[in-house]
Amino acid sequence: MLCLTGCISKLNRYANESVSDIEAKIRTAKSTIIAADQEQVIDTIFANLKKAGAPVSRKQLEAAQTLAIANESTDGKPNSIWGYGTGFDSSLSGSAVC
Repeated sequence: MLCLTGCISKLNRYANESVSDIEAKIRTAKSTIIAADQEQVIDTIFANLKKAGAPVSRKQLEAAQTLAIANESTDGKPNSIWGYGTGFDSSLSGSAVC
């Protein structure tokens, strides 16, 4: 129940956040580069997720990167937080390249 309560609390905060604040966060994510090249992107994300105890493999991260690269024209730079994040989200949901 605690997790559900926490999730609802986060959703309520998000729902009450101003659109300009959300847009600013998106702009920041689009302009924040994780690493200079794609290999460093995987290394950086893998190291941080491993440190956090997340059960993720390099293969999963590489699949996400493939989608991020394929969708660069719509989602932005694949080595940015936003671009890679959308690739990661698509890889988890099993979405095909758009």
